Amino acid sequence: MAQLYHSSNRYGRRVWISRTIALLIVLCTQPAGAINRVWIRTGGTGSWSNGANWSPTGTPQSGDDVFVTAVNPNANVVIFDIDDSPIATSHDPGSPFVRNYNSILINQSGAGTIAIVQQQFTLSAEQLTISLGGPGEYSLLGGRGRFSTGTLNAQGTLTVAAGASMACTNFTQNGGTLTLGGFFSGGNFTQGAGLITSSGTMNFSGTYAANGGSFAGIGSSVGIVNAGTFINNVGTFVGHVNAGRLIVNGNGTFLGNVTNRSSLNIPASQTIFTDADYTQIGGTVTHSGFVGGQPPGGLSSSFPTVNMGGGATWIQTAGRLQGSSLLVGSGNNGPATYSLGGSGSANFGGIGVGALSDGSINQSGGLVQASAMTLGGFAGLVRGAPVQGQGQRGYYQLGGGTLSLGGLTLAPQDALLGMFAQSGGLAQIGQLQSNLAGASSGIINISGGTFGVASNSINSGTIIQTGGTVRFSDFLDGAGTISVGGNGSFTAERIRQNALLIGADAQIAIANVGFSSIAMSKTTSRIRQLRFEQMGSTIRGSLDLGQNRLVIDYDSGASPAADIRRYLASGLANGDWNGPGIRSAAAALDSSRMTGLGYAEASDMFGPGGGVFEDIFVDDSALLIKYTVYGDADLSGAIDASDYSLIDNGYVNRLVGWTSGDFDYSGFIDATDYALIDNAYVNQNPALGQAMIAEHTRLFGAEYTAALRAIRSGILPEPTGAVVLALGTLGRGRRRSRPGRAPHSLAHHSANTHARQARSKSSSDCGAISFSRVFRPVGSSPRAARNRL
Repeated sequence: MAQLYHSSNRYGRRVWISRTIALLIVLCTQPAGAINRVWIRTGGTGSWSNGANWSPTGTPQSGDDVFVTAVNPNANVVIFDIDDSPIATSHDPGSPFVRNYNSILINQSGAGTIAIVQQQFTLSAEQLTISLGGPGEYSLLGGRGRFSTGTLNAQGTLTVAAGASMACTNFTQNGGTLTLGGFFSGGNFTQGAGLITSSGTMNFSGTYAANGGSFAGIGSSVGIVNAGTFINNVGTFVGHVNAGRLIVNGNGTFLGNVTNRSSLNIPASQTIFTDADYTQIGGTVTHSGFVGGQPPGGLSSSFPTVNMGGGATWIQTAGRLQGSSLLVGSGNNGPATYSLGGSGSANFGGIGVGALSDGSINQSGGLVQASAMTLGGFAGLVRGAPVQGQGQRGYYQLGGGTLSLGGLTLAPQDALLGMFAQSGGLAQIGQLQSNLAGASSGIINISGGTFGVASNSINSGTIIQTGGTVRFSDFLDGAGTISVGGNGSFTAERIRQNALLIGADAQIAIANVGFSSIAMSKTTSRIRQLRFEQMGSTIRGSLDLGQNRLVIDYDSGASPAADIRRYLASGLANGDWNGPGIRSAAAALDSSRMTGLGYAEASDMFGPGGGVFEDIFVDDSALLIKYTVYGDADLSGAIDASDYSLIDNGYVNRLVGWTSGDFDYSGFIDATDYALIDNAYVNQNPALGQAMIAEHTRLFGAEYTAALRAIRSGILPEPTGAVVLALGTLGRGRRRSRPGRAPHSLAHHSANTHARQARSKSSSDCGAISFSRVFRPVGSSPRAARNRL
């Protein structure tokens, strides 16, 4: 006790003194013995505080049993007007000054009615009974009602208006009508029958059991029930439910939002319909039945949003989950995981994974359908504002089953990470967008299965493929990186990316998906960096250009021309065009061996200012590759005098490269290269072509005729060992001696012969030899080239 009165405990002393005084006041004002107080006014409106309205005479006191009853045929109204608070404006239900009656019964035994109307203050009792065989009404229009137990029976009416509040530790509704516009709280609430119409809020720390009757909204407003445990035994519940634990026995219909914070089992025989949002926070849901919007046969407009967060795990092995949206990691209260397998299906308008917290979807079977899916954040959401933690990490793992999406977006805005990984199954995507803002991380990792995209797509993230099949039926643009290895197969109609990395047994094709690899429409792809894996001198992986074009936009770095020539030589595969490296299925199907892949520096074609290559502008630091005929040295699309001038110039000056006449990528120009250009030209212009063949047969002899014969049989002669050695040592513009080369004077004679034959033809033949374009050969001036014509 000494410590109680110590100066350091002054506050505690004051509280003790206040409570002691309050207790003494209550004991002094409470009657020595509690009695039964019966309402005796016979009709009309009377005041609770008027002792003359009670028998025995006097106002009910704490501990009394209060009988608000009547037997007359009149309308009886009791106005509760007791203010026991020491301050008139303070009505704290916990105040010790408030009278606490033992019981209150409201019941009419006659033909009339009886009601308690409370507009303010606090009415408190251990037990409240509304109706006991006859009608009874309690209208709580203001103030507070506080009871330990409460019962609403068949003919009873309880109204808790907006602004009013009622607290009852245990309340049972056996019938009658409860109208709630305000606040109702307590421990447990059991509805066995009757009607609840609510636009207010119910808070119960224990259990709310909907065993019978009905719960509905008021107009367009629907009430809220917050409960430790919510039990739905009635089927349809028209209200919002926020439960620590949700129990649904049989089929359940919720026409309001539902939140569950514990585990839930939904067997195959069970259906849970919702027409508003369903939120799972924490716990584990095992699902093989139906959960989602109530469909009038099929998908409907009354779809909910299904939210998962707070460490929730949702496991679906069968049945159906559907709604307007699925958000996994929907709140900033923790991650969530949704797993789908077996025969289960999920159907949503949109799916967001990892919006505010980390989210994961693991699909091992079944079917997932959505108009759109976002991994990491969602459209219009920027991480950090206005809610901290926005745009977290979103993961999707597809190992089996089918995923069908109208669109897939990875890492929009400033999300931390959006990642899609596929090891099996089928992904059918309408459009792909990855890391559009360029400030996030979007990753696609394909190791198995089939990943298909139908429309123009943008990848500014990373695509890694080690197996399976990837098909883009339209353009794939952006500033991303594509890495294909293992036995992966990757096809796109056009690729414009920062980097394309190819290795192992991977196959990349630029082609129309669904058609032959010879595309009906030709496209121009652009890559800033192209690199193949190499094991020693062996190139691994392949890039099939088909009939298409490729720009290597290497900016201001070193030209990759030497590497590209090596990749082309490997892909050529002695004319079969099926080797590793850069190849062409279109050239492989050309039995006449007239076509191949030509390449040129943009600076050689357009000068330092760059120019338009087919359908794309290129600067002077770009390497151009094009499907064309052998001998088209200037990549004009046809053979003319300029091309013969270029090969003659390259032969005389011992140059290297396609634009100098090295059409077989051997590293030098010889009879085989002349045989290639002549074989193509004779099909373009038979008369002039035969003249060229005769001229080169005379100049090169057996070496030329053997090469021409081999080409026409579908084989390109292999280079000698010395030539193979030269591949690694010759650079663009380097000179070297060539075995078996014709005398220098014969080369000049060949060039002069070409010019004389061109000039001797009539104007009708000149269409085959165009002088409108003069390609500037390396090591010679434009004037020299024109003079050679």
